[in-house]
Formats: sequence, structure tokens, C-alpha cells
Amino acid sequence: EGANQAIKFGLSIAGKKVYGRKLLPEPTRCLKCQSFDGNHVAAECPQTHDTCGMCGEDHCTQNCETTEPESYSCANCKEKGQASWSRECPIFTQKWESHKRRNDEAKYIYFPTEDPLTWESVPNAHTDWTNALAPNLTDYYQTPQQNERYPP
Repeated sequence: EGANQAIKFGLSIAGKKVYGRKLLPEPTRCLKCQSFDGNHVAAECPQTHDTCGMCGEDHCTQNCETTEPESYSCANCKEKGQASWSRECPIFTQKWESHKRRNDEAKYIYFPTEDPLTWESVPNAHTDWTNALAPNLTDYYQTPQQNERYPP
């Protein structure tokens, strides 16, 4: 109930009004092969070699000598100028949208309780009327970090 109160009414932190939002789990990315497919983690990765999260080459991310963001290369979409953890990656975006559609919690603005007021649904972004009313659903969903140097 406290989380729902923070979402609905906000909080006062150090005299500043801040609003909470419901964070949804993101798709799992293996830190060894950088893949979003397979729902595995590095300890269970079937790939024999590491794939760098920054340059996409065959070495461990922590050993990468690439320091300039322009030299990054996403191991998933192969896009130059972005690392594998970039939230601008079209593969990540596709997986995250799919993940949200399958997650029942993502259908609600609040954490559902016995109070029917917490059952308010997030507008369906796939209907024409909703796009006209709320073209940007970031008010309801977390906004993934865009320019993190290291994965979250």
C-alpha cells in the first residue's frame, strides 16, 4: 500500500516533492554472451567464450580497451556507437515490449491489492484512441537508463 501511495500522491524527500513509479523487471541479458535470448545468466551460458558488452568482440567486457562510446558495438543488433546494454538497442526494445505484454503486473498502474482503486489499468498503447490521449507511456512505466557506462 505504501508503494501505491508513493505512486499516486508522491513523497517529500528533503523538502522536495517526488513521485514514485512502478518498476517492471527487464528481460534477462546474459553477461557472458550478451544475448537476451534463452533466459540464461553467465553461469549457465552455453557459449564457450565471452562476448564483450562494449565492442562485441570475443573477450570479457572488463578486459575491453575500448573507451570511446563512438567505438562501442552492440553484440545484439550490431549497431555502432552503442554498447550491448544500451536501452536504444532495437533488440532490447523488442524484448522489453514483449516482456511487458507477458507480465500481468505491467497491466496495472498500481500494485493490485483488495482495493479496487488499485486495479486501474495502464492504457493500451496499441489502440488508436490511447495513442491520441497518451502517446508516451513513460508516465506509467520506468524509463530505462539511456547512457549508463556500466550495465544496471
